This record gives sequence, structure tokens and C-alpha cells, in this order.
Amino acid sequence: MKAHKVPATYYASWKIPGKNHSFYVFYKDKLYNEGQSKSYKEVDKITPDYPVIEIRDYSQFMYWRDRMDSWIIKDSDGNNVTVDAFKNDLGTYLFGKVGKIIEENYFANELEPKWNVIKSEIEIQRNSGDDFALVHQDDLLEFFIVQYLRLEGVIEEYIKPTLGIFRDVFSSMGYEDSELDKMKNEGLLAPESYFYGALLDAARGDKKRLQKHMDSIKQNYVIDLLKAEEGISFITSTKPCVVMKMEGTFKAEMIFPVTPQYCIRFIGNKLAGNRSGKFYEIKSSDVKVINRKIISESKNIVMSDSKIISDRI
Repeated sequence: MKAHKVPATYYASWKIPGKNHSFYVFYKDKLYNEGQSKSYKEVDKITPDYPVIEIRDYSQFMYWRDRMDSWIIKDSDGNNVTVDAFKNDLGTYLFGKVGKIIEENYFANELEPKWNVIKSEIEIQRNSGDDFALVHQDDLLEFFIVQYLRLEGVIEEYIKPTLGIFRDVFSSMGYEDSELDKMKNEGLLAPESYFYGALLDAARGDKKRLQKHMDSIKQNYVIDLLKAEEGISFITSTKPCVVMKMEGTFKAEMIFPVTPQYCIRFIGNKLAGNRSGKFYEIKSSDVKVINRKIISESKNIVMSDSKIISDRI
């Protein structure tokens, strides 16, 4: 698999009946149109064209690297360089040093197989109101945290402010702006470096950074499983981790669609009444509330196993 924000193994749950590697994609300005069949094996190509962005520093490079096939690349003399040539030189270094460790050792060989086990455990028969607790809860939390941390909003909300503090500290020590900019370009003050660093640590077996987030979920949330009633289904998006309710600065309720039929809900202990996790079969109207929130939080596109979603929103 490639290190896109959401792996293809997750989107496989929404594949079109009778198709092996496709789901329906809906653009936010055309939600009532028929969905377009796209291959979830190529999740980097399901988004529309983006405006022209001039990439001049490391942070921008890391942010836009998933869309490299559309780049116009020039060497230091202003001559055009083919994307293939650039990717070959860059890929040889990056994949050899970092990519292979993260993508093969961690994502493909460790994290993705866990997701299929999690789905199988979630899909066993239950009665509404039953207690819900997963044997593989830590695997679910790890998968959820990795997807959550990969969202741009999290980088903006948590990582960049911390790096801003570091920059202020360096500035107070006498570093000039040009030196601070160089630090950012070289990765020291680039937020993406910290995100990929956490993944690289995990791939090497050091999951302390991920574990801190997992422990926070365990301490502060009840984990429920929601099942859509017959005749309706959950949709998903490129931002599957969605905040449903805020209490001050606390994310009091978050949802994470697992399949068209099932959705995980993280609900704050106080809001849940300090009970244990439960399994609930929810009505069509409640599914539609969740789907509309997924749409509102998505930057541009949502996905479904159905060609029409007007009856789901």
C-alpha cells in the first residue's frame, strides 16, 4: 500500500457489489448526482484537480508529495525534469531509508492485516443494548489514531502551535529568521517531520507516541458500536475520523465508520454517564445525521458502496 491519508484496506469495505477494487465517489457540489466509480486501489487519484502551488520548502514538499504526478519540476538551471526522473532519484533514497520501513514493515505487514481482524470481530451477531468490548481494542485504537493524526486539521491544531513555541525559543536564543527558515526547510521545524517521525518510530517497534494518544482515548472515552438499520448505510470520506460534539475544547463525541453497516462511536465518559461500551442498532434518521456530518467535515469528496446517496443524507 501507499502512505495515503487513508489506506485502501479501509475503503475496501465500501466496494461496489460485484466489483473487486472500486467504490462510488461523490463530490460535495454534486451529492445528488450518481456516484462515479473509482478504484480505491488508487486513492491518490480520486480527488479533483488542485490550484497551482509553488513548492519552495520542505514543509510544502511533504504536504503535496502525494500529488507529485501532477507537478512541473525544474532543475537549478530552470530546465524541465520529468516526474519519473525526479521520483526515481528521490524514491531510491526515501524508499530505501524511510518508505520501505513505514509502508512495508508497518502499514502493509502489521497495521493493515489488523484492520481485517478488527472488522471480523465487529461484525459478529449482537443484540441491541449488549455490552461492547473488543478483544483487539488496542489494534482498533492504533488504526484510529494513525488515521486521526494524518488529518491536516490535527497538524494545524496540535503540532504547528508546539513547533511555534520551539521557534520562539530558538528566536529568543538569538537565531535569525533566515536560520529558523533553514531549520524548517531541513525538517527540524516542519510539522510533517514530526508526524512521519511518529510513524517511523512505530515501524521500528517504538509506539510510545502513539500509545500516549491510545491511553488518552481509553481514559476519557467509552467506545460504542453502532449498526445502521436495514435499508440504509453509513458513508465515509477522506476524513473518516469525525468530531460530532464539542464540550469546550474537549471532543465529547467522535465517530469512525468501519463499514457501510457499522460505525464506532467514541463518547466522553461524562456524556456517556460513565457506563461501559454498548452495541446499538440505530434508526435511519440517526444514520443520516452522522452521514451529513461526515459530508460537512469532508473537504470535497465522500464515498459509498451505493451509486445514489440522496436517501442516506
